[in-house]
Amino acid sequence: MKFEDRFKFRIWDVQNQKYHFLDLTKTTDIDDLAFFANGIVPDYNEQVKCPDSNCWALIIEQCTGLKDNNGKLIYEGDVLTHENIYDGHIKIKVVFNTDGFYTEYLNGNPFNFLSSVKPLNVIGNIHQNGNLLKGTVKCI
Repeated sequence: MKFEDRFKFRIWDVQNQKYHFLDLTKTTDIDDLAFFANGIVPDYNEQVKCPDSNCWALIIEQCTGLKDNNGKLIYEGDVLTHENIYDGHIKIKVVFNTDGFYTEYLNGNPFNFLSSVKPLNVIGNIHQNGNLLKGTVKCI
C-alpha cells in the first residue's frame, strides 16, 4: 500500500453520470478540489437522484490505498469479488465509516475490515455498474 494513494479521490457527478478524479499529492488537483468543495456534497452512502437538469449532485469517494489482485486501486463504492471457505465466491462492496474502510454484503450487512479481506477483485462500482448490486451476494 502506498501512503500517497490515500490522497486520491474520485467524484461521481450524478447529473452527467461520470467520474472526475483528483490526486491531492498534485498541486493542480488541489486547486480543482476548491471547485468541487463549493456547496453541499452529499454523503457517499446516500443514493442521490437529480429531479431535473438544474441539479448538480456530487458524491466524493476516497481511495483506500489498497489494490486488488490485478493491481487496480480500490475506492469507496467499488464492488468486489472475494472467495472464502465459509461463503464461497461472493460479491461485497467497499464502504467507509469512522473506523476506516470495510466491506459489506450487498444486502447491507457488515462483512469485515477491508484490509483483512483477501483475495479481492474489483468488478465495478455502485454508480456505473448498479446491476452488480442486484440479486444474491453469491457469484456464479
